[in-house]
Amino acid sequence: MNGCWTRVLSAVFATLFLAAVTLKTPYPGNDPYRCRAVQNTGRWIDPVRDEQGNRDPFRQWQPDGCILSQYGSGDIRRCMEGRKIFLSGDSTSQNVARAMGNMLDSKQFKKIDSRKGVPRIQLYNTTYHGQKIQRLANNIDKYTEERHNIPSIKDQQGPALIYISAGAWFTHPHVLKSCNETNVTDPWDKRYGLFRNHVVSLNRFIGDNIPDHDPFRAPMDPYDGIGNLILYAPPAGPRYLGDDPAQQVDRDRRANEVFEMQQWLQEHEGNLSIPLVWSIPGVVAGQDKIWRDPLRSGFHVKFHVAELRANILFNMRCNAKLDRMMPYPYSRTCCTDYGIKPSTQTTLVGLGLMYLTICVFCELFHIFTNRPQDYSHRSLFNMRTGCLVLTLLMCYYADRTQMMAKGSKLWQLGDFVALCLPCIAICLSTIRRSDPPWNLSFTQSNTDQPFLSPDQIDEWKGWMQVFILIYHWAGAQGGLIHVLVRLCMGAYVFQTGYVHTLDFMNEKDFSFNHAASTLLRLNILPCLLAYFMDTEYMAYHFSPLLSFWFLVVYATMAIDSGHNNELQFLLVKICVSCMIISIVFLATPFTSWTFYIFQGIFKIQWSAEEWQRSVTLDLFIAYVGMLAAVIGREMKKGEVSVRLGLRVCLVFGGLFSILHYLSFTSNITESSYMKWHPYVSVIPILGFVMLRNIPWSARN
Repeated sequence: MNGCWTRVLSAVFATLFLAAVTLKTPYPGNDPYRCRAVQNTGRWIDPVRDEQGNRDPFRQWQPDGCILSQYGSGDIRRCMEGRKIFLSGDSTSQNVARAMGNMLDSKQFKKIDSRKGVPRIQLYNTTYHGQKIQRLANNIDKYTEERHNIPSIKDQQGPALIYISAGAWFTHPHVLKSCNETNVTDPWDKRYGLFRNHVVSLNRFIGDNIPDHDPFRAPMDPYDGIGNLILYAPPAGPRYLGDDPAQQVDRDRRANEVFEMQQWLQEHEGNLSIPLVWSIPGVVAGQDKIWRDPLRSGFHVKFHVAELRANILFNMRCNAKLDRMMPYPYSRTCCTDYGIKPSTQTTLVGLGLMYLTICVFCELFHIFTNRPQDYSHRSLFNMRTGCLVLTLLMCYYADRTQMMAKGSKLWQLGDFVALCLPCIAICLSTIRRSDPPWNLSFTQSNTDQPFLSPDQIDEWKGWMQVFILIYHWAGAQGGLIHVLVRLCMGAYVFQTGYVHTLDFMNEKDFSFNHAASTLLRLNILPCLLAYFMDTEYMAYHFSPLLSFWFLVVYATMAIDSGHNNELQFLLVKICVSCMIISIVFLATPFTSWTFYIFQGIFKIQWSAEEWQRSVTLDLFIAYVGMLAAVIGREMKKGEVSVRLGLRVCLVFGGLFSILHYLSFTSNITESSYMKWHPYVSVIPILGFVMLRNIPWSARN
């Protein structure tokens, strides 16, 4: 009955997935690239700092369903390819121009920004590393001309990005007449009419001179992505936090006028040809501490928030373009179609969808015709293999399309604890004891498990995987949690050394089939994912690392394997292997040479530094696992028994070593700990092994 329900559930789940893909692909909705998400939505996800709801220092801005990419000088210049950036409007657009200059070249920007007597307008018309930021309005003619007949990027003379922010200026009391002529504030209805005429005139010019299509839904250019953009930012502010009554009255008047302008833009947005970027004013909503000048004008945000506004613009203009130039590691999830997919990837996805569809039909046919479960498993199209293909397709559609929403990680200890508590509860509730907990004897019984039994190792691996997944999901950083994760990864390597050494000593199977089946089991999922996801094999850290240590154990045990029953010979082999691997990775450039050869022959872009770090961090714990397997075998062969007093000492020693280790490492920096980890991680790992295996009740 359970097998039948498993078959039904797997078939139904696969059917729902295929239905979702079938509906979402031809009907992606109003925001297929999540451009409108970054255009119109967003919120600060930094922790709340006070009763007013301020989220300073304002570092993490989260649009709905995608993650903003942080742009640097190289990314901006690759996107623009020598084309200009045009900004126009009031002083708030000037702040965005300054932020762009700092992002392009902070040294040059600070040098220009610190000059006395230099007009701030110069920051608008400056070139940073060949990238021009301009304010001159004659670029609009070139922009509209090139939108009709798009020339090659080298021949384009117009701007790649136009940003206009003109609203706050119309709240100035003397827009129509100079303050030298009169001290009376210009009537709001006239200033309001001037603002509307400004928007309508600009919109009419743009609408009459560029193609009539929605840039956020139209097919993207195969090279330039979304193409050249013109964006308009509605006004925001001001927020005055001083106690001058005259200033308070003036800022309240301005805030009401800004609100009216925002309302008018919202009402007429559907008739405008220029996209309104509502996330630009949205960053200040309800945040009093975001203003740079709350005691003066109250219109200008802090400099790093102005950089965020620039980042919003670059994400809208450049993400799709950069995904075509350098897709992996796909850190840009807003306003992109994830680039042009390689033919290998699209072919595999298409074949996977067809195979899964056939598997579902075959499985449902076998269920409705009451065919036995074994019959369906003998078929080429069965849901066991279909579930593997379903997993690959789910990963692809979740991470390489806009089908699923994405979100930034925000490290908060409370979230981490909330995820861990249910796992701890499940772990405790599933414990089963065979004898009273005070029984520490090694007395054999029908239910006694061997030292580090396969079931125990599988259980240990499972809970470590859960902990590591929670660690990555919550975005945990540093401290004791990082130490525990590093110990979990070291324990994996320890288990690899122990399990495979014990297996080779007992089974004496060094055949190619045995090695190939083990490597296939370790690597089939990451190898397939590397092609389905168009990513690197090395990105799946555990599989290459455990495969490497399996090959080391295999080579160590296979050499002159006929003498593996001799304790001294086996210990010498393990020590020699440890010395060779240590010298190769710690004293020679072997890794960089090997990866250089791989890059030259196979065009593989693997990081030699990252691989070197991965191997050396757990360099010795694998050999400790091998030695533990040898010692366990010799104790079993010699029927060595350990006295009760020594067992009690070992148990309390293991507990003390774990507690002392965690207490000590919680007070040192992460960089300092990583230097010592390869040499001291054996202490808590062996301590846990003793706690888990010496008492009979814990072992079972």
